[in-house]
Amino acid sequence: MSQLKREDRILWTNLSLADREAAGYSGRDDADLVNILTSINDVDLVVIFVEQSNGRVKVSWRSRPGLDVARIAQMFGGGGHTLAAGAEVEGSLDEVQERVIKSTRKLIGKG
Repeated sequence: MSQLKREDRILWTNLSLADREAAGYSGRDDADLVNILTSINDVDLVVIFVEQSNGRVKVSWRSRPGLDVARIAQMFGGGGHTLAAGAEVEGSLDEVQERVIKSTRKLIGKG
């Protein structure tokens, strides 16, 4: 959880390949971490970045009513529902995180 970041009412974190290996987790997803983080008070939007071995990053968005995260996911070739969406984006963990957070801020009027 040392990678947990919060800005205004947006919370995000990432899971690198090394993090999952160190924890002994062999799955490719966030092990439901995104849903756990949505329970934090005063957070309207949660984003999780999960590094994949193929040079891509799985991104998951969850939001409270009033924010359409499917629109954000579509910008990155993904999709989903208004309150829960995802995409798999090409690039390094740092690059993808920077691009996605910047776009997420803009779409919700925080950037």
